[in-house]
This record gives sequence, structure tokens and C-alpha cells, in this order.
Amino acid sequence: MRKQFQRIICIAVIALTLSGCQQAPEKDVIVSKNDGTFDATKANSAVETHAPDEVQIVAVDDVFFSTDGSVEFQMKFEETVSMVDMPIVRVEPHPLTVQDAKNVAYALFGDNTFYEVEPSDAPVYSKDEIQKKLLRWAPFGGSDGIAGEFIANVVDKFIIEYTLLLETAPIENPHKPCEWAYKSETYYYYSEAVASTMNTDDDNDQIRAKTTEGDIPYLYTVSTRNKSDFKLNNIYARPYDGSSPATIDYSIFRSELCRTNKPDEETLTELKEKAALLLEQMNLGDWQIDECYVEEVYNNDIAEYIVHINAVPVFRGVVALRRPQLNNLTSNEAYASNYYLTNATFQFSANGDLVYFELYSPVDVKDVVNPNVSMLSMDELIARAEEYFVHSDYYEYGFGDVIDIVDEDLSCTVNVDSIKYGLTRVKVPNAADSFYYLPAVSFEGNAVYYGVDSGNTYYSGDESNTLLILNAVDGSVINITNE
Repeated sequence: MRKQFQRIICIAVIALTLSGCQQAPEKDVIVSKNDGTFDATKANSAVETHAPDEVQIVAVDDVFFSTDGSVEFQMKFEETVSMVDMPIVRVEPHPLTVQDAKNVAYALFGDNTFYEVEPSDAPVYSKDEIQKKLLRWAPFGGSDGIAGEFIANVVDKFIIEYTLLLETAPIENPHKPCEWAYKSETYYYYSEAVASTMNTDDDNDQIRAKTTEGDIPYLYTVSTRNKSDFKLNNIYARPYDGSSPATIDYSIFRSELCRTNKPDEETLTELKEKAALLLEQMNLGDWQIDECYVEEVYNNDIAEYIVHINAVPVFRGVVALRRPQLNNLTSNEAYASNYYLTNATFQFSANGDLVYFELYSPVDVKDVVNPNVSMLSMDELIARAEEYFVHSDYYEYGFGDVIDIVDEDLSCTVNVDSIKYGLTRVKVPNAADSFYYLPAVSFEGNAVYYGVDSGNTYYSGDESNTLLILNAVDGSVINITNE
């Protein structure tokens, strides 16, 4: 085992003083934004190799200002980052097959029976299913309903409607076994007679199935799309039993699952192990859990605990960076992607019951373009980041156009409090269906906007967000959104 390599980087940047009216920068930001033309095949290979446990300590303590004086940056952090060999891999969207749909369904729900979901405009229920709905909703209706007058009125209307349906509902199970076949999503909204008259050319293809785990009904949805405008391969699972008054079913099911003792560290470890095993059974690539936290919500003053566990893909043993999910998949910008970022999300109760699941955009590795690519040093990347920040302004950090309607001058402080080092995704030039995962560093932090004269705080980003991502090969900025 090679000895761990540690190096402390301390970068001093002369602070630009905040003074009166400063001129705009004479040149554009030196680090230009990624324009979708990065050619990974021309990247040089690194001369040296690194042990799997090799790390580097990156420490920065610096204060500086944007050129226009609108932002004070406080860049203060000390991070230990992995120095493994960083690859560039080329990937393509993985079309979700029927077998994939089955694999994920049975990983989540075991050998449960799955039924086809009827169209939304023509639901079918047995007498037993309707009776369960009526019992579930009854405490919320009437003059003494526990959720207020408005909800009670809505519930009462549903109870009347479903009581009438009860008279003609079949005693036996009316649901067909899941067909495990894709069809245009319109057929899940409208009866076949109506859907067959509609244009479904722009539809996603879907499989929708329902099952029951314990006493909780679940909806399981697989969506796929391979069209010129954008691509989709997404999977969802959540408690659901059709339409309910003011969507109260979700709150009822969540309460049944999540009114537990607060999960301790041992429980969180067990749930992370469970999520990792489920991802392995799904056989949709390699994953690593990178986030785990407990959400505490209150329903009628009673605490409910939801354990969130998120995972990102792994390529050649290197973890992808977590970054904001993409928006506007139909953007025409050169750098824009038409495929959501790969991500997996679990929500569990403390007892391990599934509260929610989604998996976005699995990919297939098509080529390892470079197993150990040459990169800029960490001090060069931090200098590039500071250069970018210096040339930015206070419109970029979370308060946006609201700045212009505040009735006083504002100042902004951006706290850059951590960095992350790993792989991130960019487009392959001139290839709508191919992407590179390449080494990158993200700068995390938050912003506070306050009045210059009053000192009032108008906006404060409490959580740490991704402020900037740099391509570690050439130092270019990787756009966080598609805008």
C-alpha cells in the first residue's frame, strides 16, 4: 500500500476593495462557459498514477470582491479529496426494457402480484377496495372532520360518490394482471375507445402497475422516450390508490408508515445497506449512496420521520458529483442536455417501508476514452474559480430579478464553504445521444443578500448549493442548468 499523499494548498488572492462606482471588467470572464465542443479524444493522459487511497488536503481561507463590487466572496474550507486516477468515459442513455421494469419492480416489492392500472377516467374497484376508501376517509368528513371545513366538504362529496359506486361494484377482484408491455401514456389517462381517437405521437411510452405491500397500495410507473426533442428513462414508485379528496390519501399512508421513533444511526446504516442492495438487484449500473438524512414532518402535531437516501452513478470506481437536476430538456443551447442527470432516490420509514422511489436516466458505458486523464492542479482550478467569481455579479446567486424591485441598494455575501471532486456529465460534440463523464470540481456554498443602508436581510440561502462546476481537464465552466 502506497503511503497517502497529502498536500496543503493555500491560495492568497489580493482582495478587490469595495469602492464607489467601479467600471465593468474590460474583458469577459477568462474562464469561458462550456459550449458543448469539449473533445475528450484530444485530452492528454496523465504521466503519474495514483493509489486508490491517495488523498490531497485542500485548504483555502480567502476574502475577495467581484469586479463591480456587488459581491463579497468568503472562500473558506478545508477538504480531503480523493486523488484516484480520473477517467473520461463515454456513455449513452440506457433504454429501459420490459425486463428492466420487472427487475426493478421485483427488487422493490419482492414476489408481490402486480396488476395493470386502469385509465384515470375509468377506474375500477371491488366492493372491498371501496369500503377501505370509505373507512379511510370517514374521519375527515362531516361537521366534526379532523382536517377543517373545506377538506370536510370535499371528503363528503367523495363519500357520497363512492357510496353510490359501492352498490354496483363487483365482489371479486376486477383487475387484470400486469401486461408488462409499453403503451402510449394517453391510454393510462383515457379509455381505449377515447385514446384510440387521439394523436399520441408526442407521448412517452409507459408501463403502469399497481401492487399492495402490507396494507399500503402502491403505484409503479416506468417511462421511456426516445425522440428527437428529448430522451426519458425514469422509474417511480409511491403509495397511491387512485383519486382521493384533496389528495389526503398520501398523508394517510405516510402517517401509517412514518409515525415511528426517530431513526438512530444504526437504523440509518441499515437503510443505506438496504438501498445499496436494491440498486445492485436492479442491475442498472454501479451506484454509490452519497446522501442520507432524516426529514421530520408534523401531521396534527405528531412527528413523522422520512429517511432520504440518494445515490449517484460510479464509473471505473470514481463517483459522479451530485449537482442540480437539469431543467428544460428541449433547450437549444449548445451545451444543453436532452436527458436528465442519472440519479436514484429512496424514501423509507424508520422501519424500512418504502415511502417513495425514483430512478432517473440510467446509462450504458460505451467507451473508456481515457483511463487516467491529465488535469489541472487543484491550485490552478481554485485560481480559475476565483477568477470566475471575481467577474460575476449578484444576479447569479439565488435572488435573481427580485433585486430590481427592492427599494434600496443591496450587497451580497457568497460563502464558498466546500468543494467536491469527482466525475460530471457533459455533451459529446455533435452527438445528441452521447455524453462524457469527466473529472470536475464543484464549489459549494450559499448567498446572503442584505440592504446596504438598512442592513435588512432580504434573502439567505440556508442550505449549501452548487455555485460553480469546473471541468478539471481544461478549467472551463460546466453549466449547471440548461438555460
